[in-house]
Amino acid sequence: MRAYLLELGFDICHASETERVLVVDRPELGIRNLVVGCGDPLLILEQYLLDLPVPSEA
Repeated sequence: MRAYLLELGFDICHASETERVLVVDRPELGIRNLVVGCGDPLLILEQYLLDLPVPSEA
């Protein structure tokens, strides 16, 4: 997984071999702090998207 992400041009910010998790960046694609986890047979991607505003009471 690490070699493939590097081949795709991602920068690896953090890697944990024991937890099988990588944190990657590729700012030109709008990807920052993307968490990539591998738990056979699953590939898990986690990305912060946005803050939701607190609903105002009318």
